[in-house]
Amino acid sequence: MNFTLKRDDKCKDGVFGGLYDEEDKLCFHTLEHSYGDTFEPKVPVGVYKCIRRFSPRFKTNVFMLTDVPGCDFIEFHTGNFLEDSHGCILLGLHKSINKEGIKIILMSKDAFQYFMKMQDGLTEFELTVIDLPR
Repeated sequence: MNFTLKRDDKCKDGVFGGLYDEEDKLCFHTLEHSYGDTFEPKVPVGVYKCIRRFSPRFKTNVFMLTDVPGCDFIEFHTGNFLEDSHGCILLGLHKSINKEGIKIILMSKDAFQYFMKMQDGLTEFELTVIDLPR
């Protein structure tokens, strides 16, 4: 299944968006690390082939984006906070604000397991990344 990543919030807490399926249904909330004064992520707007691979860091299969300019090993994986991503795309089932006032995503492990189950049997898919107007 192919997906579209629609980003709708870039801030000091990260780059937030949603991962939408081919029918434009929201499947997951996303969080990426934000960099610089404009809070840009590492993955530019564009279309990417994502391939299944074993991640030595996470000791499990993940999907990795290919041909990201200036970056290697940009993966989909679990995490709830900006610090959990060094450019990768974190998946969650909900967005929230913690008691310190920091925007986060929740239920990341459940989201990641469901995402991988959706892609069961696939070795690659296409990801379209867009920034929604603010």
